[in-house]
This record gives sequence, C-alpha cells and structure tokens, in this order.
Amino acid sequence: MKCLNERELSGVMRIPRRTLQRLRADGGGPPYMRVGRRVLYRLETVESWAGGREFSHLTAEINQTSKK
Repeated sequence: MKCLNERELSGVMRIPRRTLQRLRADGGGPPYMRVGRRVLYRLETVESWAGGREFSHLTAEINQTSKK
C-alpha cells in the first residue's frame, strides 16, 4: 500500500497544501487517514477519487455536481 503525506500529494497534484487542508475540512477532497498527527493518503484511493472527477465536457460536470 503506497501512501503519500500532504506535502507529497500536493506536489503530485500540483496544488497548494492549503487547498488539500480546505478540501479535507469541507469533505470534498480525497479520502485520507490519520496516523498519530500525520495525514496520509492512499495512492490508489486518490487515483480513484480523481478519476471520478473527470468530465468529457462542461455539461457532464454540471449534471454530476447538481445531483449532489
């Protein structure tokens, strides 16, 4: 099981760590786990989460997000 910490995932996804923290707080980000004080993300879970956020066009994105 390959896990990434917040800094590593931020680098892979090319988004600020603060964005990951906000997504964690809102519940809109990839699933994570806490090990003591560390926040870890399973790579396969992040890939699955990101795959569910792919859209072929804007209408598909709007339709999916309006169902939530």
